[in-house]
Amino acid sequence: MIRNSCIKIILTTVLFVTSGVAKDNRYTDNSKSLFAVEAGYNSLGTEYTDRNISPVVTTQSTSSLMSLGLKIGAQTDTYRVFLSAKYFSDTDNKFDYLTTYGVEGQYLIHTFSKADLFIGLNGGIANAKLILVQDGVSRTISDPYFGAEAGINFHVSGSFDFDIAGRYMGIDALNVISKREFTLSDMVGIYTSLTYKWKMD
Repeated sequence: MIRNSCIKIILTTVLFVTSGVAKDNRYTDNSKSLFAVEAGYNSLGTEYTDRNISPVVTTQSTSSLMSLGLKIGAQTDTYRVFLSAKYFSDTDNKFDYLTTYGVEGQYLIHTFSKADLFIGLNGGIANAKLILVQDGVSRTISDPYFGAEAGINFHVSGSFDFDIAGRYMGIDALNVISKREFTLSDMVGIYTSLTYKWKMD
């Protein structure tokens, strides 16, 4: 309940602030539409607990994931907001699939003539399906996440930007079947993205 409320507050705030800035006459002339392709490397923590045995045994592990994503959004002089969809592929083939759908709001800090620093928030839904080797049970997960990100945005040209950044996503999704618990915990990653931008009509 608290997690869902936090996500709603974060997303509402990001969208409200960004839309408000976009309507400000000072920024209207510089507003741009955005389309981005993203690739990343991520580390996802997982935990398995079997409460059918005594003493209770908990096993923690980490999965390495490559990610590809598409993002559409808008930008003003100071803010960017994206709607995003990402697909994750793990190196040990634990997951049948792992995807996220969400929103990312970023504040741009104009530090250099050819680059900006940025900080932001992210939130959305994480979906996963997997069969654990511990119990052979198929598990499906669909839970909210929220987190933060920061990086540097290079202006390659008037139409293209290139980002290098780090991202944290707090998932904490618990799936319980027959007193056997599986948890997706935090995901930490680095990513690069190429963004095409064009002037809004």
